Amino acid sequence: MKKIFLFFVVLILSLIGITYTLLFTSTGNTFLASQIESKVNEGQRDVNVKVKDLKLTLNEILFHVSVDKNSSILIQGKFNLFEQTVNLTYDINIKDLSRLQNITKQKLNGSFATKGSIKGNKELAIIQGISSIASSKTSYNVKLVDFKPSNINFVMLNAKIEKLLHLVNQPLYAKGDLNINAKIKNANIEHLDGVVLTTIANTVINNTLINKQFNQKLKETLIVNANIKTDLVPNKAKSKIKLLTSIANVYTKNTIYDIKKQSLFSDYILNIPSLSKLFDITQTKMRGQLDINGTVKQSKNNLEVKALSKLFDGNMDVLLHNNKLKANIKDIQVRKLIHTLYYPEFFNSLANLNLNYNLVSQKGILDANLTKGKFLTSEYSSLINMFAKFDLTKEIYNHVVLKSDINKNIIKTSVNMSSKHTNISVEDSLIDTKLNTIKALVKTQIKAIKFDTKVSGLLTEPKIKLDTKNLFKNKVKDELMNKLSKKLKIGSLSNKKSSSQIKDELMNKLSKKLNSSSKEESSNKLDKKALAKELQNLFN
Repeated sequence: MKKIFLFFVVLILSLIGITYTLLFTSTGNTFLASQIESKVNEGQRDVNVKVKDLKLTLNEILFHVSVDKNSSILIQGKFNLFEQTVNLTYDINIKDLSRLQNITKQKLNGSFATKGSIKGNKELAIIQGISSIASSKTSYNVKLVDFKPSNINFVMLNAKIEKLLHLVNQPLYAKGDLNINAKIKNANIEHLDGVVLTTIANTVINNTLINKQFNQKLKETLIVNANIKTDLVPNKAKSKIKLLTSIANVYTKNTIYDIKKQSLFSDYILNIPSLSKLFDITQTKMRGQLDINGTVKQSKNNLEVKALSKLFDGNMDVLLHNNKLKANIKDIQVRKLIHTLYYPEFFNSLANLNLNYNLVSQKGILDANLTKGKFLTSEYSSLINMFAKFDLTKEIYNHVVLKSDINKNIIKTSVNMSSKHTNISVEDSLIDTKLNTIKALVKTQIKAIKFDTKVSGLLTEPKIKLDTKNLFKNKVKDELMNKLSKKLKIGSLSNKKSSSQIKDELMNKLSKKLNSSSKEESSNKLDKKALAKELQNLFN
């Protein structure tokens, strides 16, 4: 037993000796340096890491590595393996991060530099340093408990957003300043505790890139500023956001990100002070202002957005579920809608609309029912009054049905509406939202008169052309009836008798008068029967 015990003692001492020789002697340091170089440079094309100096003893460390001609990593100071204490300084300066892609496993660009110190032991160690990442003034203070992050204080001032985007190999969507002030009392996700303040200032969107990447037509300069306060609680980050832009503002009181579930919930208020500023995005000329409030829910495979708004004296209720959009709009004033869109104000009513639309296919159906409809004084009503001697603005339309089929930028619409004395229908009118044009045939019946109206051209200034054939015929007929009825002492259209009553009396008297005419009248080559027939045809 004594020999066996001595064997194990010698074996253990030998292993310690070999380990010490391999790690803590100049010979061992040289061997360790060569192993580090071999492992790091394996499979590398752009980087040739060289250990310029490596000194590792039981109480001291010096580690100096060159990544390329202008990049280096230097770590030096006191190190006690057995007491597990450290008192080190470090200086990291990488001029070209893109050369480290095989090591970082992610494409990075630009430079990175930081320096600082690590002091403490296993129970508590502190990392303190500074950096100029993205041209910022950055400082950090990290407390380690059992060499794991606990308290973190991080301050980044005036970091350039464009340089941060370049750093992580993203397109340069914007230029501006980013400031972060984070005070984290506990970095453990299960016991997360802290506050992070973030500001985005004087940020200008890169219109050229946005237009190319997202098929937009932005022209006006878009400026963004934001203030975000994030409270860190166990497993979650809760934020209040104030996002101000030159076209719209977004406010949230309760934005919650669940770190474990990787899900998001947020309320929001969207404020658009002037709809005219949305032209570059919507390519539609609008005026007025709009406020929308709602909620957003997002998880790995699901997105749900709800939106509510007081709209044109009515109410809008919208639900977006992934790609499917449903909108329910009640009791809006049509006149205010068409006024907002700069369309000619020719009609007003209360309207209820239901929209089902797919954002991916850009196809959908719009159904609308209108009540208390009334034509306003316009070019259309004036033309009707001129030719049909009928005031269209006095009619009330309590039954108007509209249905639209949306296929990308083409909207095909059918309309049916009726009042006491009129029926109006439109079949398959075409609106091109890309060209902002309309093409429609309006079929109208006013009492016994039927005629068509063609509407074409720009939506903001459409051309209106009436088929006046029937209207002229009706006008001539009325004038002839008035003249003949006066001559035969029947009355006129202005009295209480209807036109059909006057016509019947007129035809009876005219027929009797023609039949009782003398032979001298017939010698004037007047074909009485032919005349009577022509008059009958005219009145019919």
